Amino acid sequence: MGQGDETVYTIIGEPTPRVESRAKVSGAAKFTADIDIPDVLWGKALHSPYAHARILRIDVTKARELSGVHAVITGADVGRGLYGRLLKDIPALAQDRVRFIGERVAAVAAVDKETARRALALIEIEYEELPAIFDPIAALEPDAPILHPDFGSYPGARAADEPSNGFARTLTERGDINAALATADVVVENTFRLQRMHQAYLEPQSVMVALEAGRVQVWTGSKTPYNAREALATAVGVPEASVVLHPVLIGGDFGGKGTPSEFANLLLPREGIGPSGADGPRLRRGVQSG
Repeated sequence: MGQGDETVYTIIGEPTPRVESRAKVSGAAKFTADIDIPDVLWGKALHSPYAHARILRIDVTKARELSGVHAVITGADVGRGLYGRLLKDIPALAQDRVRFIGERVAAVAAVDKETARRALALIEIEYEELPAIFDPIAALEPDAPILHPDFGSYPGARAADEPSNGFARTLTERGDINAALATADVVVENTFRLQRMHQAYLEPQSVMVALEAGRVQVWTGSKTPYNAREALATAVGVPEASVVLHPVLIGGDFGGKGTPSEFANLLLPREGIGPSGADGPRLRRGVQSG
């Protein structure tokens, strides 16, 4: 262009409307709860009340006998698959012991949410409470109880000489810190403690799963669909290629929906997953926990 000509950009510097805005304001947008398939079952999980405890006994007999219940499973039914992002250290359902308040220890599938909730109340669990630490600095002390004695064997973990609660150590240095402190006009040292916080997204984490044509069909609001698919397949112990993840709109994220937290597909018969598998039950994970 010649001197004095004005460059006109059609993309750079121009406002770009959000592609989903019209669908959202008109009510046509699809979230996980909007996906409707026939004969759906509701899945709910039973959560640990302890931060650290050994699981001594689980009896699901009464829950399985409740009318309207299609399946009840515990950690013994799902194998030893682990999931996670940088480190795979979380079982789909707790096995042998629980390591945080709210960890899932059992799950049910029933004809409706109320029946699933009643089934959870019938599960009998006996725990042996173990020492727990709630301060991250104290957790790194040599005498702190180790949450993961087999940490070095987890996928993604670095080999360590001794078990530790520390995941990784990073040291970043720039300039001469001691010299800077010595010449500073004011040096402020303190320890700051803030209350716990969580993202305030409007849509709770949820997932719908259906076993169709030998594949696991999954609908969930995740900003990392490929990571979610890999984690689901790894946790259940099925080929990743057998999991088809259908991304739907996310009702708010803010850093909280990058790893799957719901495993309704654990209630699906794994032997039916694969090229020759037949259709199986459809499962929807309720947004309310048991």
